[in-house]
Amino acid sequence: MFSLFRSSQKSAVRVAGPAVETLESRAYMSVVPATVTVTVPGPVPAQVLAGVKANSKIGVNLANNDTVRAHGRFTLTLFASTDQTLSVGDAQIFTGNESASIASGKNHTYKITVKTFPQNLSGNYFILAEVSGPAVNPAVGASISAVSIQQPFIDLGNLVTQSPLTARVGHKFAITLKVTNNGNIPAKGPLAIALGLSNSPAGSAPFSLGTLSKSINLKPGASKLLHLSVPLPLGVVTGNEYIVADIDPANAFLDPNPANNTSVGQQAISVT
Repeated sequence: MFSLFRSSQKSAVRVAGPAVETLESRAYMSVVPATVTVTVPGPVPAQVLAGVKANSKIGVNLANNDTVRAHGRFTLTLFASTDQTLSVGDAQIFTGNESASIASGKNHTYKITVKTFPQNLSGNYFILAEVSGPAVNPAVGASISAVSIQQPFIDLGNLVTQSPLTARVGHKFAITLKVTNNGNIPAKGPLAIALGLSNSPAGSAPFSLGTLSKSINLKPGASKLLHLSVPLPLGVVTGNEYIVADIDPANAFLDPNPANNTSVGQQAISVT
């Protein structure tokens, strides 16, 4: 009888134990959102290209000014704004879920990767960070410095650097062009080059010599010398002529500044 009585007591303890632990666990896991201050101290990129892969790192800091720990998940959203106030028209550039475990009086910086910036943006924009969710009360912070968001473009410049003193009809002659990419993205692909001869140093009304093609792969700010062998067809005007070279005449590279695509040789060629 004594043994049976002790076994009954153990059974009662086992039943009561888990119920108490479950209540304690639920109390421990309950989340009280903390009041935080959001700032965007950086790093913040100085300049990016709209619609082009950027992978820019942006630092967002959360400071816990509350008496409770900021603990749990929250949503962090970044915007590009022309001012330091969040408004309906601001462009969202990132959103994601983050985890917080920030004690009272402490802070933590999150490094966020923004892969691309919206294609329609152009100008100077502040980065705004908005937090919300179970762990924190809603808050917004803004960067001190602005990011220059530029539209991508290719601007090809052309210069005739070398041409011969004489050339014969029915034969070829050699010229050299210096092509420069003044844009902010690489210029890569076949480059069409329309050539002509003009009796004017200004290159007006040139006689067409046809179009050649050269492959280019120019980073922003880079230049390349193109060595061309130009045929002189029958029917070309003889005398003192100036070579005229017009690169990308069909604007396949979407160059917004075609004015510097055409160049004229500095010395006359005696065509016979």
